[in-house]
Amino acid sequence: MYQTAEQAIQAWKCHQLRSVRQDQARVDVLKELNEESVLIISDWAMKFIPQMYRESQEDWLGIRGISWHISVVFRRVSGNVQSQAFVHIIQSCAQDSHAVVLIMQHVLQTLKTENPEIVRAFSRQDNAGCYHCSNTVSVLSQMKKLSGVKTANIDFSDPQGGKGAADRLAATCKCYIGIYINEGHNVTTAEEMREALLSHGGISGVRVTVVQSVDEKLSLVRQKIPGINKLSNFQCIQDGVVAHRAYGIGRGKNISMHEESDKIKMAAAISFFLLDKIL
Repeated sequence: MYQTAEQAIQAWKCHQLRSVRQDQARVDVLKELNEESVLIISDWAMKFIPQMYRESQEDWLGIRGISWHISVVFRRVSGNVQSQAFVHIIQSCAQDSHAVVLIMQHVLQTLKTENPEIVRAFSRQDNAGCYHCSNTVSVLSQMKKLSGVKTANIDFSDPQGGKGAADRLAATCKCYIGIYINEGHNVTTAEEMREALLSHGGISGVRVTVVQSVDEKLSLVRQKIPGINKLSNFQCIQDGVVAHRAYGIGRGKNISMHEESDKIKMAAAISFFLLDKIL
């Protein structure tokens, strides 16, 4: 019993140390931000369960949730940190790396179109499998070919230590939707969810996009990164990435991405398929 308690305390101490160290990556990026760079913090919110103003138990049982993804973008302009958020609501979607890549591409393309001076992006996510996998890291590291914005760093928080801007915004959105429902409206589809978020002028700094579906039959060519589960930080270079197990510790490991050309072409073709479905 004593040994079990001792191991639990040591594990908790290790978690706290890793969490602080990994969060330092976010702090350092915020110090580097300028008008030409952005920090994007992404996360899938808990699936939204469709609700009606008045519903019976029969209406409530067996309802499928609606997937929605939140990307909070930070940028420093004239010395002040500014932020805006992108909420992607998808009626039917598997929350996998394929959907994440397409959403990130749409965010970066939108930022580049509206702010041509942006040339660099820093990406930070939690340890969900759709983010922390070879497919997502390899494509994001070459995102400049798709969006015109280079991904400089890809950082992952320590497990159970990734609550941040995206989770705070999700809580605000849920409260906003709750107010809309209490006014006598139903929120049972992606379109109605968008209407709720945009009601009464919408939430300041939040942009909402609805996608009906992401074709799960389309998939990117996978490239394996050995031991990616143990790697938490990736610095993107011209021909690959430099990976670290912990932020700022050691020189890192060079991983080549020479086989990315076919994958990038595939990603570009799929992205147009997705963008055509945006309402």
